[in-house]
Amino acid sequence: MNKENSEFLNHPHDAFVKEVLSRKENARDFFSNYLPDRIRALIDLDSLDICKDSFIEQELREYFSDLLYCLKLSGDQVEQPGYLYLLLEHKSTPQHWIAFHLLRYQVKIWELYLKQNKKVRKLPPVIPMVLYHGRTRWRVSTRFFDIILNSREELRVFIPDFSYLVYDFSPYGKDRVRGMAFLQVFLLLLKYIHHPDLLNHLHTILPPFLKDTSQSWPQLMDRLLIILHYLFNATDKDRVSVDELKEIIEENLPKDKDKEGIVMTLAEHLIQQGLQQGLQQGVEQGLQQGVEQGLQQGVEQGLREAIMDVLETRFGSIPASVKEKVAGIADRHILADLHRKAITAASVTEWEKLIPMS
Repeated sequence: MNKENSEFLNHPHDAFVKEVLSRKENARDFFSNYLPDRIRALIDLDSLDICKDSFIEQELREYFSDLLYCLKLSGDQVEQPGYLYLLLEHKSTPQHWIAFHLLRYQVKIWELYLKQNKKVRKLPPVIPMVLYHGRTRWRVSTRFFDIILNSREELRVFIPDFSYLVYDFSPYGKDRVRGMAFLQVFLLLLKYIHHPDLLNHLHTILPPFLKDTSQSWPQLMDRLLIILHYLFNATDKDRVSVDELKEIIEENLPKDKDKEGIVMTLAEHLIQQGLQQGLQQGVEQGLQQGVEQGLQQGVEQGLREAIMDVLETRFGSIPASVKEKVAGIADRHILADLHRKAITAASVTEWEKLIPMS
C-alpha cells in the first residue's frame, strides 16, 4: 500500500485536506475567497507554492495537520518573501492551546528559513491560519495574549502577542460557501462529515460539482475518486450507502457519458485500494507477531478484509452469515480465488454459492 492510501486509512481528514489543498489551483481558490481583503491585497497568489515541511509533533497528529505555503508579499514597492501557515483542527471541539502551538510552529518555520537563507538579517512574516471542521462553533480567542496569566500593563512589553485567522465553517449555511464547485464540495464535506444526516446532505452537495462543466473530464474523475475515498474512510459504512452514492453519481453526470461504465471504473479503483489496505493491515499484524505463522495469518486476514471490501463496495451491506463463512476460511489459496470471483459475481447470493463446503 502506498503512502497516500495509508494516510487515507489512518488519518482520513488529514489526507483529504492535504490531497485537495496541496494542489495549487485549489489553494489559490481557497485563499482568494477566504483571506480578508486587507491581507489578500498584500499577497501575490500567482507566486504561491507548496512547502513540503510539516511542523506537527507525532503526538499531536490526532488533533492537527498542517500545510505551509510560500509566496511573495508586497512592501515598500519591492517583493518580499512570506508564508501562509494553515493548521487543520480535526477534533469536534476547539483546542484551548492552539495559539501556543501556532507560536511554536512559527518559530520552527523561521528556524527552517534561517537554515536555508544564512545571510538574511530579517525574518519573513508568517500568517497563521486555522481551518476548523468540528461539531461546535469556534469560541477560543484568536489572540495569543489572551492565554497569558498575568496581563498587567507593566508586563506587556515582555509578552509575545499575535493573532491568527480562523476559518470555521460549522455555522455556515451552504449559501455562504464560496469558490469553485470542487472547493465548495471540499469545504461542505468537512462541515458535514460528522453530521448524522450526512447522506441527505450529499444529495445537495454533490450534484453542482458533478454538473460543473468548467472542469475537464479527467479532472472530474480524479476529484470524484478523492471524494469517494474520503467518504469511505472517514465514515461508518452504515452512514453512507454505496447504492445511494451510485444513484447520485448516475443521476447527475452529463447525459452523453457511459454512466454505468464510469461507476464501475470508480468501483474498481476503490476495490483495488481496499485490497491494498486489507493486505497491508494483515501483513502488519503478522510482522508484529515476529514468526512465519503470524505472517501467514496476517496475509489470510488481509485477504478476508479485501474480500469484504469488494463485496461491500459493489453490493452494500453484507449478511452476517456471509461474513461468518469468510471468517472461517483459513486457506489463502481459496481466499485469493474467492477475492477474484467477488469482483465479477452478479450478486452476493451467487458469490456465496462459490464458497467450498467445510
